[in-house]
Parts: sequence; C-alpha cells; structure tokens
Amino acid sequence: MLSRIMVDKRAAQSHRVGSNGSPSYENGLSLRLWCVEQKDRFLGRLREFFDAHDGKVSDKWRSYWPAYETVMRRFQKRAVRVLEIGVQNGGSLEIWSKYFPKAHHIIGCDIDTACGTLEFDADNISVVIGDAAEPETYERIDAICDSFDIIIDDGSHHCEHIISAFPHVFERLKVGGVYICEDLHSSYFDAMGGGLERPDSAWAFFRRLSDYVNLEHWHQPGQHETPMRFFEERYGLSLPIEMLAHVHEVRVVNSVCIVEKRAPEDNLLGPREMRGQVAAVNGAILENQDVTARECVQMTEADLRLPGKSIERVAHETHWEDIAADHQSNLLALRAEIEQMEIQHQKILDANAAAHQETLRENAVKIAQLDEDLEGCQSALVRADQVREALECALAEAQTTLERSQISQAAKLEHLETVRRDTQARLEAVQASLSWRVTTPLRRLANSLGRSR
Repeated sequence: MLSRIMVDKRAAQSHRVGSNGSPSYENGLSLRLWCVEQKDRFLGRLREFFDAHDGKVSDKWRSYWPAYETVMRRFQKRAVRVLEIGVQNGGSLEIWSKYFPKAHHIIGCDIDTACGTLEFDADNISVVIGDAAEPETYERIDAICDSFDIIIDDGSHHCEHIISAFPHVFERLKVGGVYICEDLHSSYFDAMGGGLERPDSAWAFFRRLSDYVNLEHWHQPGQHETPMRFFEERYGLSLPIEMLAHVHEVRVVNSVCIVEKRAPEDNLLGPREMRGQVAAVNGAILENQDVTARECVQMTEADLRLPGKSIERVAHETHWEDIAADHQSNLLALRAEIEQMEIQHQKILDANAAAHQETLRENAVKIAQLDEDLEGCQSALVRADQVREALECALAEAQTTLERSQISQAAKLEHLETVRRDTQARLEAVQASLSWRVTTPLRRLANSLGRSR
C-alpha cells in the first residue's frame, strides 16, 4: 500500500476549509499531507497489486500499468463488470479480482479448452471457452453478464481477430466504460496480419476509429463509403453509425489502444464560447459566439462529401493487390516447381516400387524353397518321432524282459543257495558221523594209491 508521509500533529492540524469546500493550508507540509490522504483513498496502485501477486501467473509489459491505472482507477470501488479476452494461466483475472474488490463479475474468455479447468478462490471469477469473434461465444457470456464496464482484449493479438471481436465487445461495453486492446505491436508483424503500411491491420482500424470521435464534423446521412466501410467488407462486420457514435476517445500508448464509450450527445464539440470584452485585433470573432463548428467555417455539402473510396480501400486495391499479384505469380511458379518435384518424386517412387516388387518376387521364391525345406524337415521330424516311439517301445520291452530276467535269476540263485546250504549241512553231518571218522584211513590209502598210478 502507499506509504504515508509522517508529519507532526501541529502541521497536520494547520489546515482549514475554504469557502468553496476545499481544504486551505497554512503551510506546504500540510498540503502534501492532504495530497497523500487523497491518494490513500484508493485501495492501492494496480502495479502494486501485480507486484504482490503470488497466485496464477500473469504477465504484462511494464509500460501498461500507468495507462491502466489512469482509466481503471475510477472503477476501483465500484461493483464493476470486467471481461478479458485471453485467459492463459488465469493470473490477470485474480489480479482484477483483488484490484476491484467489489467487482460483480470478472469473466475471462479463451479458445483454449484447458483454461476451462482453472479453478479460482474468488466466486466472482468465471471462464467461458469460445472464439471471441463468434456470436455463439457471446451467448454463453451473456448468460453470465451482458454488459461490462471494462473490456480487455488480450487474446491472440492477430489483427483479424482483434477487428472481428470489436463490434461484439463494444456493443456490450456500458456507456462510460473503457475498452483496452493490448499488445498491438503485433499489428506490425506480417505473421499477425499486420504491417506498418498495411491498410487492414488493427492499428489502421483504430486510426480510422479515431475519426468517429469527430463524427459530427464529417458525417452526413446517406454516405456509402464511410471510414469503416472497407473494414466491414474486408472482415464481414457490421459497424453501424449508431454504435460508433459512442466513441468518445481513442487513446494510444505504446502497444495499447484505449477506447472510451459515452453517449453520442456527450461526444459533441458544443457551441463556441467566449469570455472577455476587448477584441482589438479581430473584432469579427465576436460574431462566432455560441455558433457550431459547421456554422463557424460555413461548411457546404461539397465539404462533407467523402471520396468514392477510402484510403484503406485504395491502398488495398493497389499496393496490396499488387503484392497479391506478385504472391500469385510466385505461387504459380512454386506450384510448377512443386509439380516438377512431384513428377521426379513419382519416378523415384515408381523405380523404388519396381525394385521392391522384384525383391518381393525373389523373396517369394526363397520363401517357397524354405517352405519345401520346412516340409522336408517336418517329414523327417515325423519319421524321427516314429523311430523314437519305436525305440521307446523296444526299450520298455527290454526293460520289462530285463526285470523279468532279473526276477528269474534271483529265484534261481535263491534255489541254488538253498541247495548249497542243504548240501553243506549234509556234508557236515556226514563228516561228523562215526562211519566217516572210521573210514578216514581207508580214504587216505585210496588217495595215495591213486596218485602212485
């Protein structure tokens, strides 16, 4: 907030009220104090709200703030209605909500659907998605609020879009309201439909709009070629004289145009007024007391007759049509070059296609051969599976036979072992018998006789 000048109480109390109701001061210090108090009646400079902002991102050029402060200050404590074309991140809507604490509506309009997902803490902020040059967008805006005190165009900055949106927004601007168009340096860029000498740029439009501040000095009923007729036909607009008669002021600062709207009767020059008694050099001037401008200069119908074509139309039909002709010639040459390139490209495509077809044929032969080899491999695999199955069967049978043979051999061995044990037992019984012991000498003798032979 604005800082206060600290003064002692004696200096602060040293003013008195004059006969006209305004304060009178005994010293300059008290006068400065009163000035600061008057400034403090405002809630704060717009730039300070911008510097203190820490919410959604907002960006403006530095030189805008003094111009904005000049035209917006008187609305600060009112229940204003604000429309801003161009939302982006939504930061400026938040700043307007803080700068205008009593605002009834603050509406942002943007063609980007992502802006519709933005959420705001302030209940008086709304976002409408749509093209600001299309009537159906204003149907949605009108459903929220159909008239505004302040309208700001911070949209695409393209000249056509600015001019096309103007009749829609100016129609909804209240008498006493202001329209602000930002970033008009884009009106000098060819890519944005502009140019320094371009007759259909946004700057050219606003320059022509300034003529309607002085409407009473040139307008007469039945005029066909008005200053705005070219723009109406160029962009398909309707800019009736009844609307443009409300243009009270067109103010221009760097990259910004401010248009103030007032009732047509408030835009008149009024009669010529004089004060004083002595006209020593030109006494005839006294005859002009309370006369109008037309009466003063004795304008005739011929003086008011506009040319058959406006300078914008002439410039567009000559210079810009010549440029268009050059562009058309260049376009034809470019098209011819493109056609040649397309022919060469088609030849390359045809050659590549033929080579590709040949490659496809060769690959088809290889695939057929691979299919045959695959079939042979599959047949061999089937035969191998059959052999494997036969071997598995034979192996199973051999295993069965082996198991059976093992069982039979085991039985035979068990039987032989039984016979051996039985024989052993009998032998041991014989050897232990008395007859075996008695006949032992005889057996020895028989063995000896047998060896001697």
